[in-house]
Amino acid sequence: MLPTLVVLVAVSLGTTTATDVVVTTRLGQLRGSRVSTGPSTYLDTFLGVPYAKPPVGPLRLAATQPVGQWTGTLDATRYGPACPQLSHPPPAPTSEDCLTLNIIAPGSTPCNHNPLPVMVFIHGGGFWEGGGISFNGTELARKGVVFVTINYRLDVLGFLSTQDDVSPGNYGLLDAIESLKWIKANIASFGGNPSDVTIFGESAGSIISSHLRISPLARGLFQKVIMESGFSVCKWAFILPTATPSPLTSAQALATKLGCPVNQGSGALVTCVKNQPLDRLLNVSASLRVSKCLEPYCCLFF
Repeated sequence: MLPTLVVLVAVSLGTTTATDVVVTTRLGQLRGSRVSTGPSTYLDTFLGVPYAKPPVGPLRLAATQPVGQWTGTLDATRYGPACPQLSHPPPAPTSEDCLTLNIIAPGSTPCNHNPLPVMVFIHGGGFWEGGGISFNGTELARKGVVFVTINYRLDVLGFLSTQDDVSPGNYGLLDAIESLKWIKANIASFGGNPSDVTIFGESAGSIISSHLRISPLARGLFQKVIMESGFSVCKWAFILPTATPSPLTSAQALATKLGCPVNQGSGALVTCVKNQPLDRLLNVSASLRVSKCLEPYCCLFF
């Protein structure tokens, strides 16, 4: 589907001329693109906007950290990379520095001063592939919605757990929460109403939306939820600590195949995993996937 989507977007935008538009957020200025959609209407797009610090180095397999302020004007005219994955092909070039969001907003006019509803789409992909770039919210934006897509960490980088404080896991969910904190703090700069936010997604994105609906960590960050093909009590939506295999057992299996220690405590295991080359980490993770639930490729770690 992705090649078709890219072609359609290119054709639909190829007949219009984009101009720069600059907004000021609480963190700094962003330069996006403005495209006319009619005699007096237009859409503003801001792409690849960082909402968290890059989860690299010591922040690999660690809780999401909020992005800091920047100086100057940050370019937001191009999509950022998707999070690392083994899909063929991936939805975009991939990088561990992937925690970005994309905004499509109706341009303001003298007759439109009211804050607009916000819809945040969380992509699916079984928790191990996908990206915000694959979903274009132009039609929703045309109807007066500020549309946002996000990236979140996937596979072992997003969900490895040793069932203790060393690597508690669910980093992909923490990424989604951090993106919602960014949206709550900054979406008014794009004409959005931070008190009228709907999160929605399909498949794994629907499950994340469902988890966030009941998580105290996400309280107050959104008001409405739409779940499409997945919710928090699906058989493949969670793994209990007492499951077979458990998250810890899966982490140890990964470590064993990587040549990392499994009998020296979680600290030694996680330190070794953190220092593995990305390609090797993803390929070994893929070799351990099992078919014990509704999806044929279930991540073992969340």
